[in-house]
Amino acid sequence: LQRLGRSMFSKQWYQRRVRGMPVAAKQSAVTHAKQFPITRQSIDESGLTQEDPKTLVNGSNVVVSCGESTTAAETGERKALNYPQEVVEKDGSVTVKFSNGTTKHISADGRLVTMTFFNGDTKKTYQDGRVVYQFLKDGITQTQRPDGSETTLFPTGQEETKKPDGSIHIKYPDNSTKITYSNGEEKSVYNDGTVVTVDRTGQKLILLPNGQREVHTASFKRREYPDGTTKTVFNDGRQETVHSNGRIRKKDAKGNLVSDVVLNKAGGVVVDYLNRRAA
Repeated sequence: LQRLGRSMFSKQWYQRRVRGMPVAAKQSAVTHAKQFPITRQSIDESGLTQEDPKTLVNGSNVVVSCGESTTAAETGERKALNYPQEVVEKDGSVTVKFSNGTTKHISADGRLVTMTFFNGDTKKTYQDGRVVYQFLKDGITQTQRPDGSETTLFPTGQEETKKPDGSIHIKYPDNSTKITYSNGEEKSVYNDGTVVTVDRTGQKLILLPNGQREVHTASFKRREYPDGTTKTVFNDGRQETVHSNGRIRKKDAKGNLVSDVVLNKAGGVVVDYLNRRAA
C-alpha cells in the first residue's frame, strides 16, 4: 500500500469512495472497513479493479450500484458520479435515483413500481396492469386500466371515466351522473330523480319526478302533464295549451289570446270561449 501511494487501493481512495454513499450505507461501510481493512489481496479477491468500480457491499448486505466513473483517480482528484444510482434495500426492494431528482422504487415482490418525479408527481404501475398517475400541483389522479378505460378524479370529487367504446361517464359530487355516448347521445340522471336524454338530432326529453315530461326540439318546447294536458311554446313566441277535456287555448307572440275553444273527438268546435258561444 505504501508503494501505491494515493492509488485506488489507498485509505484515502476508500474514504473518497464512501463519501458519495447514503448516510446509513456510509456508516455501515465505515464499520465494515474497520473490521476488514483493505489490502491488495482483498481487492483482488473481490474482483474490483480501477477500471470497474461498479458495486460496493456494505456491512448490512445492502448493495449499492452507483454506475460511477473516476476522473484521474491516480492523482487523487474527487470522483464524479454517473446516474442512475441503484440501491437494493434491506427488504429486497430497489430504489433507482436519476440525475434530475426523479426516483424509481420497485417493491420486493415486483408487483408495484413507483416513479416519483422531480416536480412531486407520482406514477404507480401495478402488476395487474393498472397505472395510477397523481398530479401533485392540481390534485388530479388518473387511473388507466388494462381494458382501455381511463378514470380521472378531480379535487372537487368529480369522477370522469372514458370507456373503450368511446363513451364518457361522469359522476358529480352530488351523485348526479352523465353519460355521453360515442354516437352523440347523452343521458343525465340528477340526484332528485330527474332524467334527461338527448338524441343525435339534439332533441331533449326530460322526465321529472312528479310524472311530468318535457320535450325540447329545434322548433318548440312542450310540457306534458300526467292528466294528458300539454303546454307548448314555439320559437316565435306563440303558445298553445291543450287540456285533457279537449279545450285548446292559443296565444300569439305578444301573449294575446287568439283562440279558446273546446273540440270534440272529431275535431269540431263544441264551445268557443273567446266568442262566448256554443256550437
